[in-house]
Amino acid sequence: MQLLWPQNAPRRENGRVFGTSKGFSDSDALLIANEIASLSGVAGPVILRDLTCNDLFHEYSRSLSLS
Repeated sequence: MQLLWPQNAPRRENGRVFGTSKGFSDSDALLIANEIASLSGVAGPVILRDLTCNDLFHEYSRSLSLS
């Protein structure tokens, strides 16, 4: 996680984080979401779902769109 968000990286005031928690329990997924929120500095929600990467991209295709 620290490789994704080094301590000297600029913090983002808005935005969202999408990720997969495939195979993790709900309680572990919550702990992971809290760690991501803490390390990333993103003020928006951390959305973790029990999906494969393919299914995550399909489920959130409009949210992840760059246009």
